[in-house]
Amino acid sequence: MKLSRLLRDPTSFFDTVRGEDWRPAFKFFLKITAALSAATPVVNYLEVESTDFS
Repeated sequence: MKLSRLLRDPTSFFDTVRGEDWRPAFKFFLKITAALSAATPVVNYLEVESTDFS
C-alpha cells in the first residue's frame, strides 16, 4: 500500500512516484472529498461534534 510506504520511507516513496500521472491522486482526492461531504451531514444530524462549522 502506498500510504504505508510513504510513512515508512518518505524520501524513496517520492522518488518512485515522481514520474506518475496526476490523475490517480486526483481520483483519490475526489473519493475522500465525496466521503467527507456525505458523512458530515449524517454526523451532524446525529449531533456528534464534527469539524463542520456551518
